[in-house]
Amino acid sequence: MQDIRLYKPSGVYADKKQLVEVMDSVNPDDSTAVSIEVIAGKVVKYMLTVKGSDVFNPDYGSTSMHYLHMSNLFFPQFKREVYTDVTNCENFIKKSEQSEAVTGDKLYKINVLNIVYNSNSSPDRVDVHLEILTTQGKRACVAINNRTDS
Repeated sequence: MQDIRLYKPSGVYADKKQLVEVMDSVNPDDSTAVSIEVIAGKVVKYMLTVKGSDVFNPDYGSTSMHYLHMSNLFFPQFKREVYTDVTNCENFIKKSEQSEAVTGDKLYKINVLNIVYNSNSSPDRVDVHLEILTTQGKRACVAINNRTDS
């Protein structure tokens, strides 16, 4: 059984080298996701879910991507929280892939490529660029941010 597609590639890149692609949400009638898209969707969903908001699994979700305000002084702590959230996300997905009947591609590693914050041009926005690697050698790079309106 395949997960429904929660996010899909947008064709909009977050960097000049076109390595990191912004993910879009999809319509209910879009096709289901396969392989790397499923894994990338799980990563994006985990990072954008507020930790503690799932009654059945209060440890699910991140803390870093939900700050409404940012400052240069807070940024080092934010970066530590991103790395912690990414590690927790990786562990959660790997554990769920063991318990599910997953026979295809599985998550191998999530790397933080870059965390972009510009206090002058966008003082409330932080972009996190993640690289997702699978056990079959596939790679996806996604950009997520802490802004709900973008």
